[in-house]
Amino acid sequence: MRIALDPITQGSDNVRASFFKLLVKTPCPFLMLFTGDDVTSSTSETVFGAWFDPKAISHIFFQLQPQFHLIRWNGSQPLHLMEIFSIENGDSWSSDGAYRIGHPEGQKTGLWVDPVCRTATLKYCLGEGYKDGSGEGAESLNVSVRACRFSVFRVLGRV
Repeated sequence: MRIALDPITQGSDNVRASFFKLLVKTPCPFLMLFTGDDVTSSTSETVFGAWFDPKAISHIFFQLQPQFHLIRWNGSQPLHLMEIFSIENGDSWSSDGAYRIGHPEGQKTGLWVDPVCRTATLKYCLGEGYKDGSGEGAESLNVSVRACRFSVFRVLGRV
């Protein structure tokens, strides 16, 4: 089975504004990928991201490389996608400053993105309603990339 992806935006420019527009206007699931050099190790390429489905009110964080992790929302209450996005430093969604994706009351699990500095961090800590579903049973994860490349795709369905 193959899945058709439609690139919405690539690079480091205006990703947050494009992503917000996608959330508001598109009923399709979408995928956000971050790739770059790992800040904390000698690993040459790190890939992680998130998958969002507005219809199912669900989201999953994942790391594809150098290790596989699948972190899914497992809380008792579903989270609307607009609840899990927060901007930092009082910016507006039309600017391109730092933002966070994750449970609105949690600070230990989610994606932290700074398009200006071109960095992204994926964090996971057991609890806060998230669960590592990769079979590894990890209790925590903290991976950051610099010189980060951002890509956002609409998932159009199977081909």
